[in-house]
Amino acid sequence: MVKKWLIFMCRFVPPIFLVLIPGMAIYDTISPWEVAAVPLKEYSDSYTLLIGGSSRYYLSNGKKHWRKEKTYLVVDPALTSSTTIDISADSKGHVEVDKRAGGLLKIVVYYLSLIVLTWFSWFGYRYFAHNNAPKRDAANGGRAP
Repeated sequence: MVKKWLIFMCRFVPPIFLVLIPGMAIYDTISPWEVAAVPLKEYSDSYTLLIGGSSRYYLSNGKKHWRKEKTYLVVDPALTSSTTIDISADSKGHVEVDKRAGGLLKIVVYYLSLIVLTWFSWFGYRYFAHNNAPKRDAANGGRAP
């Protein structure tokens, strides 16, 4: 049961993320988040990609509240440095911005690992199958010819 679940997860989750990550970046380009416009304005000469996000909705004292978080990767045009920016906002109007240096190498390694895992789970078994052993023949006393 666990093996089937693991095979299913390795086969279908990486391709979903391979499509989801560029899809989020394209969606943010078409429909940018207004809250992120101010913190990202200082990086207008750099490449900005949305690489993650989440939304939470909850009830507190009978009132509906929400909290949105998005993570952006900002890369300079020369591709020599990058900054990861986490922006979060809630229904009360609080906006938090957290900046960290780096992140480009981590995203590249993560995306390449998704490509390798997707290829291996869909096509790799054909290349790494252990069917090269000589066939045993019952007429030959179970010995390989």
